[in-house]
Amino acid sequence: MDVDIKMAKASELTEDQSKAQLEELQKKYSTLIVTFNNQQTELAGCQAKCSKLEAENKDLQSQLSGDKPKGDDAKVVEDLRLEIKALEASNMALQKKVNKLQVEHVSEEEVDQLFYALEKKEEQLAAAQSEKEKLSTELNSARGNPQTTFIEIHHHNDISDNSDDDDDHGKGAAAPVS
Repeated sequence: MDVDIKMAKASELTEDQSKAQLEELQKKYSTLIVTFNNQQTELAGCQAKCSKLEAENKDLQSQLSGDKPKGDDAKVVEDLRLEIKALEASNMALQKKVNKLQVEHVSEEEVDQLFYALEKKEEQLAAAQSEKEKLSTELNSARGNPQTTFIEIHHHNDISDNSDDDDDHGKGAAAPVS
């Protein structure tokens, strides 16, 4: 499992980006914990099996007057030792990833700070939009043009029999008036 985490500064994130990043980190952290726990269980099972086989091996050795284990028993014990070493190495790698995620994940306090910063930015935006609307209204009033009015003009008085002009009859055009 490859974990690639890129953290951005809180001031550079939007609310949605912050939420998405937090959810992504929580998913990865949960996956690592589940994998870690599964490997711990598997490791414990292998260690129990290895202990059992080593005890059987010791009993067989004592029965054979100190001879070394022969054949399949020795191979099984060696295979289990190798499997245990591989699981321990994998377990250590997962533990490092879990530790890294614990260090890098966004704390609840940081999320609260991000939401607070977002609320302040939204308030500033609302104030700026209100000020813009007010200034726009003042500008139009100062120009003597509180709003643009459109007057629709219809051409109905051309009654010629020219068929080429039929396309233009009855059509209106809108012209802005200041």
